[in-house]
Amino acid sequence: GQLVLVSELTAPSAGETELPVRATVTWLSCKDICIPGNAQLELILPVLPSAQAPSAHTKFFEHTPE
Repeated sequence: GQLVLVSELTAPSAGETELPVRATVTWLSCKDICIPGNAQLELILPVLPSAQAPSAHTKFFEHTPE
């Protein structure tokens, strides 16, 4: 029931306290017919001076060599 899209982000310049993340998304919702949808999304992430406790989403970003 969840979708994770991974994208590379570039850390902001020194002294900046926020990192805006913007996305344009489009989709089709289909059953008997397909209905297109779209949205402009924005998330402002805080820039922290050091690593904090792992979030509930950490598992999605950990890489395990095969």
